[in-house]
Amino acid sequence: MAKVKMIIYGLIALISLISTLSINASALIQLPPADISFASSNFIWPTQGFISQGFRKYQHEGIDIAGASGTPIFAVASGVVVKAGWDNWGLGNAMEIKHLDQSVTVYGHNRRLLVTKGQKVEQGQIIAEMGSTGNSSAPHLHFEVFPNGRVAADPIPLLASATTEKKPPSLNQPVSKPPTAQEVSPLPVSIETECNDMILLPGETANNLMKICQDNAQLFRQP
Repeated sequence: MAKVKMIIYGLIALISLISTLSINASALIQLPPADISFASSNFIWPTQGFISQGFRKYQHEGIDIAGASGTPIFAVASGVVVKAGWDNWGLGNAMEIKHLDQSVTVYGHNRRLLVTKGQKVEQGQIIAEMGSTGNSSAPHLHFEVFPNGRVAADPIPLLASATTEKKPPSLNQPVSKPPTAQEVSPLPVSIETECNDMILLPGETANNLMKICQDNAQLFRQP
């Protein structure tokens, strides 16, 4: 009887050892989770303007593109509108689009939404107008990207490599800061008061004698 118990205990110990080794082996060969960001993207720029605020994980999980109120907002890729309406978390008139690769893009602070929930949209389609609704102090687009549909990623790596084909249609300039005004030097103007060349029209008015002169291809009146 004692030998039987020893055999049973030995089998239990052996089974436990095999289970432990299997678990450890699985842990050793387990691969780390894949990076949620895309190596490349077919996204186009969602609008025109300049980036007024960048991406900060857990603080500002998107980018802000500032521009004039009413600037067209484009779908960065084809997909289906899964949310469209007022956002109570500060994005004002906002929408979410789910794309064919299961990624989700978010567009916030719009002045007006031009699509509705459930509607299919094509890449480059105008979906909204830039505005300042919700928690906003000036017109801009708040744009977010969720590559796996759940965790936000910095949109810049997906947009920074944009070529001419990735610009919003019908717009000729990439997202950039508007050019500043340049000073232009005034053209020199002759202040001669004497006719040195040709008198074209001598005459008088009701009160004064006058003549129209031409000097170096310029006309002026001499009192």
